[in-house]
Amino acid sequence: LEKATSIAEELTSEYFSMTHRDWAKYPFYVETITASPAVDCPEEAFAHLIYYGKERQKKASPRDRMGCYKIYVNDPKIMDWIKKRPGFRLLPFLTYVMTHELVHIARFIKFYCHPVAGQREKEEEVVHSLTHVILKSVKMDGLSNILEYFKKNARRFNHANL
Repeated sequence: LEKATSIAEELTSEYFSMTHRDWAKYPFYVETITASPAVDCPEEAFAHLIYYGKERQKKASPRDRMGCYKIYVNDPKIMDWIKKRPGFRLLPFLTYVMTHELVHIARFIKFYCHPVAGQREKEEEVVHSLTHVILKSVKMDGLSNILEYFKKNARRFNHANL
């Protein structure tokens, strides 16, 4: 998971021209559902993104910290998915999942969308497409299988809970 997150962060940063400073202002943390059983992750989701912090309209000044994002990875769901698909590998799949979630965060940080704007379906489609664009030129064993699967199937990630 750590390696997939690192790869996804690098690729997402490059695509959105983000610096370490951008991520430091809007940090994200990754935990598994197994390690955080109190988190209510939608059963069908591979990951669940939650924002912790003040709502933008309630900030007293620009110096107020924006908060942080937590990505809860549904590790039992992911492992089950991989086990049922022998031709798929864990690292490329986790890289896809983490890139998808970091694209959401990058779009929020860059103000390309607002997390509570009420256009979740449209946002999921945009993020799904961008995830494919970001990953399509990456050389990683098994990644092309993952990209092809998600390109062909209507399966989309569950929405961020922000």
